[in-house]
Parts: sequence; structure tokens; C-alpha cells
Amino acid sequence: GESSPEYNKKLATGEPGGENWIPAEVNTTLLWPKAWYYHTGHQPRSVTNLMELYYTSVGRGSPLNLGLAIAPSGQIRDIDAQALLKFRKQVMREFENNLIENATVSASNYRGKSANYNAEKVSDKTAETYWATDDSIQRATLEIDFENETTFNRLLLQEYIALGQRIHNFTLEIETDSGWEKIARGTTIGYKRILKFDDVKASKARVTLETNTPCLTLSNLEIYNSPPLLLEPEILCDMNGTITLNAAKDLDIYYKVGNSSSEFEKYSSPISLQKGGTVQAFAKHKTSVDKSDVMTKEFGMAKSNWRILDVDSETKDNGSSKNAIDGNPATNWISNSKKANKSHFISINLGKQVSISGFSYLPCAKGCDGIIYEYEFYASIDGKNWGEPVSKGEFSNIQNNPVEQVVKFKKEVKAKYIKLVSKSTVKNSNITSVAEIAVFHEN
Repeated sequence: GESSPEYNKKLATGEPGGENWIPAEVNTTLLWPKAWYYHTGHQPRSVTNLMELYYTSVGRGSPLNLGLAIAPSGQIRDIDAQALLKFRKQVMREFENNLIENATVSASNYRGKSANYNAEKVSDKTAETYWATDDSIQRATLEIDFENETTFNRLLLQEYIALGQRIHNFTLEIETDSGWEKIARGTTIGYKRILKFDDVKASKARVTLETNTPCLTLSNLEIYNSPPLLLEPEILCDMNGTITLNAAKDLDIYYKVGNSSSEFEKYSSPISLQKGGTVQAFAKHKTSVDKSDVMTKEFGMAKSNWRILDVDSETKDNGSSKNAIDGNPATNWISNSKKANKSHFISINLGKQVSISGFSYLPCAKGCDGIIYEYEFYASIDGKNWGEPVSKGEFSNIQNNPVEQVVKFKKEVKAKYIKLVSKSTVKNSNITSVAEIAVFHEN
């Protein structure tokens, strides 16, 4: 029966000579760690994670079913949409230029010496044609002549799946001065198989294919020199207002402070930005012209002299009020859930009187509860007289896009103390959570 252990084993591992070809399917979610349904604060997979997923799903002949968590508004979140677009851009970059198109492919054998089955059928851009060997030829090679020395790092193979999955072993070699050198190998191919490997350089390559069936078929062969994954640099700021930029070892980083038209300069050491400001940066490969998108991040004043003045409540174990000003987005102030009042506040001593032009609120990044929806923000000279709020309103799209919320005032205000009041949260929770509070000032 279809529920028997024997049936399930065959379904999972396959049955040579079986009547039906059943493709695998990779079901997973864009959110990582995996979450099928919408959760505020859950982040989408990184481009690095998505590309690894691509090579272990599509690259192994399996359709990729990437589940999206639709927000209560009925929309895909902005950050999720951007993650998908970056994913698509990277896939397009890695498979942009098929080097086979300018190469000559020849086969050690082709069926009946007929042009209908010759080696050109693996590079003719149609899935309807295929190279095939004579019956009893169970091992054959396809040789690729690039004419000139060519660098590549990807091999894509597709069988003519209408005639079944036949190949059980294949190798890729390049020609060197001392003979053929093995670069990569695989077992099954099926509908599609993509191998990635370190850059190799050669003017000739060959693929050797083996089968236990009467003959071999191959519908498509592609070779690429995919550029390295190009990620925007990470821009970090510590409590002292020191900016550090991080990127992979093979990348140089270029940056500039502020929105001026000044030139980007190469990053070599941390930047002091005690009063805060905007940092723009991009990464560039040391050996090519490829560069990432420009990353822009605005930072508030340094927090090294900040102190918590007061808080309505906090959670002792992992929700201390100090977490809201520690410069670490992974830690949070979490108010006490036992308080029935849904309004919570945190007030801060800035250490000196400054002229402030705005503030930002970073919500919890780990899907925790208590993301602020309606807020009031106050400024004070003495920490006692608060007056009317400098700013109040709602973070209108925060449930759909839980990123840092920046609020700029209509005019600057003088303050030594600030207070953020949470009037309500996106889920009408009894708690409030804050990962970081920042303050912008111009003087």
C-alpha cells in the first residue's frame, strides 16, 4: 500500500527502472529561522543563505517552493520583497554569460552518427533536442574547446528527462600541461544539476558521463564564470560613536560621511562620529570592477555618557532598561508583562544638554512582542518638567516593515533628558520592547 514503509522508502530514495519520474520539491520559507506564518520582527534570509538554498534545491533538480508570510495588511513586507529582489539579482549575475555559446563541443560518440543526436544539441538553447549515444555505449565524453584560456567555476547539466533519469556518475576535467585534471564530480543529474567549484582556468574541458541504462542522453550543458557574492558592507557603531565597516576579505570598502557631493574614500580604520551623522559605503572587488549597491545608514549621537533616568518597569532576566541604550541591537528593554497598563515609558539622561533634531526607535529583531505602534516623545532640561510632547504619532508601517523608525522634528529642541512613551503596540500587548533608542543632533 501507499502508506507502507517499503513504499515510503522507495519514494524517498527512488527506484531504478520505475514507471514514473517523480521530482522532489524543496518547501521552506523566506523567513529564517523558518517561520511559515507572519511574525513581527522575523527577518528574511540573507542573500548568502538564499544562494546556498538555490544551489541545494534548484541546483539538485528540485523546484524551490519559497513560502512567504503575508502581513495582516494582505501585503508582502517591504524587507521581504527587497530580499527576493536581491536574490533574483544575484541569480541573474551568476548565470549571465554561458561560456558554451562561444565554445565548440564534440562527443566521443553520438547515436547513429546522426545530426539529430550530435554534441551540438547540448548547446542549442532548446530543451526539445538532446545528444544521445548508441545503444551499449554507457560511458562517453563531451569535450569543450574554448579556443582561448577561459576562467570558469560553474557547471550546469540537464538530462532529456522525457526519456528518464539515466546518468549515475559524471566528472568534469580540464586540460593541463601534464594531462587531464579532475575538477569536480557528481552522481545523478536528472532534470538539472549545478556544480559550483573554485575558479579554474583552461582552454579545454571535458565532461565524462556514465549510465547503467542502454545509452546516455543530455539535453543541456552550460558553463559559467560566476562573480563572487557581492554584499553591501556592514556599518556598525559602538557606544562611543566609533564607526567600523566590515566586508569579506576579497573586498575593499569605500565610504563618505554626510550627504555631500564629496568623493568616496577607501576605508582603512574606524571613523569617529560622536555627534552622529550619515555614513554611505559600498564594497568593491579588489580584482574586478564589480561593486555593491551603496549602503546608507544614519547614526545618532554617541551613547557612552547616557544613563537610564527612569522606567515604568523592566524584565529582570533579559529585558533590562539598559539594553535600550547599549548600542547592541540584539538586546532589548522589555517592560513587565504583569502590569495591566498598556502604556509604558523609558526616560534617559543624555549626560549633557544638546540641541536635538529627531530620534529613532529600533524594534526588537527576534520576533518578540511589544513593538510600539503609537508613541509620544518628550524632551526636558531638568528631567522633571516635560511639558507637551516634542513629537507624537504612530509608526504606521512598522508591523509590515519592522526596521528602525526615524522621526525628525519640525524644529530643533534643547534637551538633557528624553522620554519615549509607548501608548500602544502593534498587537495591543501588555508589554513594550525596545532594542535601541537613538537621538540626532546638529551641534
